[in-house]
Amino acid sequence: MDNKATTDERKIDELISEILDSSELPALKANIRELRSRAEEADDMLGWVIRNSFYDAVVKRDATYQRRMQGFKHNAVIIPPELALAAMITGFVPIGGNHHDFIDGLARFIQRCDMLLDPITPAITEAEIKATISAAQRAFGMIDIIAPAYPLRVFRFNHSHITHNSECAVLGGDSRQSFMFLYHPRDCDIHDRVFIFAHELGHALHNALTGDVDIVPDGYDSFNKRLGVKIDEQKDKQEGFADAVAIAILGSPNSRLKSHLPTQFSKAISPMFVRYIKGLCDAARPG
Repeated sequence: MDNKATTDERKIDELISEILDSSELPALKANIRELRSRAEEADDMLGWVIRNSFYDAVVKRDATYQRRMQGFKHNAVIIPPELALAAMITGFVPIGGNHHDFIDGLARFIQRCDMLLDPITPAITEAEIKATISAAQRAFGMIDIIAPAYPLRVFRFNHSHITHNSECAVLGGDSRQSFMFLYHPRDCDIHDRVFIFAHELGHALHNALTGDVDIVPDGYDSFNKRLGVKIDEQKDKQEGFADAVAIAILGSPNSRLKSHLPTQFSKAISPMFVRYIKGLCDAARPG
């Protein structure tokens, strides 16, 4: 291997290390753009080296997130703000993809970064996330359903999003994995940050139960009918089911999170949500 090739590979390795260590958005975007430019200009051999060096580094870094589960008894890992930006990369750049997949994935990741803004309102804390996950598991065994194998990944960001308070990204296929992206909310006037996170757990449960969020969970239409509610649009049903799960989690027996329930869901009505979600979870829970 000539000196130029060795130098190029060393520069690539340094650039990849900077990307995976990035906690600041401007530097991360600049480094991703440089990596993409190098990949576009590379010959076949250097392109292969860039991709494989990147994939190897990401897989090794990915393994370190698993160790953050230590001390938390549920199958979930909470990725803190200083790691969340770089950890998000695997959601956009497919590991093991070909040259075009790699370049397109880097471009999609840059577009995603462009959707992040300076923080608007205070974000949910790690303690609040853990309390919500624990309430969901204690009352319904929900994490066993959402994350029977791969851990539920919860990304905490030091940013707000251009349109969303938070997001639940779902993977297709048999794994039915979900990823939580928790931002500084844009607006907490309707629901607070704990309810927002519980709502995203609802989307993850929906994905785990059906494998397709366009499929309505069992009994959801009948449940709404008993409440005197009629929902026609599929998107509204998705959001309504996630709200129902959030109300059930926060209003579950022995929950210490009832103060985060919307005021209209009194003690008289929230048990209906608890019973419905418990029935679904009892039927779906592994074992």
